[in-house]
Amino acid sequence: MNNTDLRSAILEAATAAGIDLASPAANQPGIATVLARVIEDEAKLPLDRVDDAAAFLGCEADRLMLPALRLFFSDDAIALIERALPPALTPAEEAWLKVIRAAAAGAVPPPTRFARNMVRAMLAQKD
Repeated sequence: MNNTDLRSAILEAATAAGIDLASPAANQPGIATVLARVIEDEAKLPLDRVDDAAAFLGCEADRLMLPALRLFFSDDAIALIERALPPALTPAEEAWLKVIRAAAAGAVPPPTRFARNMVRAMLAQKD
């Protein structure tokens, strides 16, 4: 196993959170034990446990997901997966969506030409 990137991400997040993974209770089940085994290169981080690990370490799951994926898939396979997924929203785009959803009484209708023009004018973009 070559989990150097994942090990580094886990150790950095644990240090930032003040968590000592070097001494979890030996027989205590849980994500701390899984992470300790990953650091010791005895196990891979199961992809379905990335969210648990991130919550335990107090970091974003994105910080651990790509290094964890690399333990299971080649870079070419990961690139294919990334192409199949929609691009992530920026924080500003998420804020706009929250405003739109809060302003809509129910289902959001598709934008009209007037609405598109209003947004362009607000963002100072030309058609």
